[in-house]
Amino acid sequence: MRLLLDSRQLNRADRPDAVTALVSSVEVPQLVTVDTSRTDLWHRLEWWDLGPGAHLLLTAGTGIAVKRGAQQLRIAAPERLAVSFQLTGVASRSDADGNSEMRPGELDLVDQTDVFECRWFGTAGSLAFIVDYDRLGVSAATARAAASRLASSPVYNLLRAHFAGLREAGSRLRSSSAQAMIGQATTELVRAVIATAAHEGSGQEELHRSLHLRLTRYVEHHLTDPQLDAERIAAEHNISVRHLYNVWSGHELTLAQWIIRKRLERARRELADCGPAVTVGVVARRCGFTNTAHFGRRFRDAYGISPREWRESSRVSGIQA
Repeated sequence: MRLLLDSRQLNRADRPDAVTALVSSVEVPQLVTVDTSRTDLWHRLEWWDLGPGAHLLLTAGTGIAVKRGAQQLRIAAPERLAVSFQLTGVASRSDADGNSEMRPGELDLVDQTDVFECRWFGTAGSLAFIVDYDRLGVSAATARAAASRLASSPVYNLLRAHFAGLREAGSRLRSSSAQAMIGQATTELVRAVIATAAHEGSGQEELHRSLHLRLTRYVEHHLTDPQLDAERIAAEHNISVRHLYNVWSGHELTLAQWIIRKRLERARRELADCGPAVTVGVVARRCGFTNTAHFGRRFRDAYGISPREWRESSRVSGIQA
């Protein structure tokens, strides 16, 4: 993560100009208007590189309006799409196809090759995935056709859940290869949502191609549910259990083994981060284990140390799981 700006580090009088200068150029040329009536005026921008042609941009703060008109398009109009996930507050977007309003947990598409205007009201925050159309593999026309009916895609809720975890995941990533993997996974999910929402002939093909990724993301987002099993996973994706196992057959671990590994990895991180007031049993249940003794045996088998010993050693040495 790279912090581009935290205007709270500046004098109040200098904040509007700093925000305007950065936001007007950080992505594409655009006109920026800051609500200067707020006594608590502030803005924060963070950037994550996700490999060639893709990155994340976190923007949070008080009221602001961003507009790309014909003049800004003439300056530069990169072949790029922004998929925005509303974190807090309310935002609106208007373009040639109409108006839309975004509330927390909702997704929106902004075609940066065309005119648009976005506004935040009060205090708000959003996380945007910006990707080149060449990397995404869909046309700007297809993206615009999908924009007004994103929620109709069978992959929409999965993409929402994926975005909800992106900020935390991005802050933990240290290697460029890991960042590129997150970028690739996000790109494939965005492509699947656009293709299916646009009702193009490639929609079913895209769903089939992204099935393994969607299965993986679904399991990751439901690890804490002790009732998670093959039958439920298959039912949620409208496939048979046999087909589920066939899709998973290329994985080095069985589905059950992979779920256990992911739960143990989550528990390992939580044990390193939590204080002594949080018991091992609480962490085990948070991570989908119903039996603390079973969790302890699994943990020792995987890491050669008990959960309690791992937590103590992490606290002493300052280990980051």
